[in-house]
Amino acid sequence: MDERARKRRREDDGDGGGDGGGGGGGGGGGCVISPRSVGRRSASPATKYCDEEGHYIFVEGEHLAERYEVLKKIGEGTFGKVLLCYDQRERARVAVKVVRNVPKYRDAAKIEIEILESLRARTPPDGLFVVLNDWFDFRGHICMVFEELGASLFDFVQKNDYQGLSMHDLRSVAWQLVESVRQMVRLVLSCMLVWTCLFF
Repeated sequence: MDERARKRRREDDGDGGGDGGGGGGGGGGGCVISPRSVGRRSASPATKYCDEEGHYIFVEGEHLAERYEVLKKIGEGTFGKVLLCYDQRERARVAVKVVRNVPKYRDAAKIEIEILESLRARTPPDGLFVVLNDWFDFRGHICMVFEELGASLFDFVQKNDYQGLSMHDLRSVAWQLVESVRQMVRLVLSCMLVWTCLFF
């Protein structure tokens, strides 16, 4: 746990837990950072819930939306962080993508949610696309809940000392990519056909 997380835990303990409630409008403790302020630390309105760049400051053991218990961080990127959480309702581990509280990343996350929900409605549950199980707005951060998956392709290659993939693994990855594109093309063509029938 870093110093910011420890400070936030002390503040939460001191005020009875802060706004530990569920999702919604983000609560009074959230922060919205203008894209222009990112990278200019002196002008960034950090709070106890997010840092100067809009990343959520999590505390292990806290609950997101009164449902997802934070276990640890499993990833971080330009968009935000990915937290391994325990879903109290479904009694299963999940990966929660916590998007930075910056307008352009929030907007991009909303588009991503629309695409993922459309895919989920039009593809079988055992398909090749990642499944969006849930999403919510927590303290100003859009959070997307996914099934817990294995290591990324980059992590796999990195752990293999950048030796590349075996022919067996390469065939498997190539098949998944080609099949995913095929399904996407079929979905796009189906949508175009419906649109054509409705408007022409």
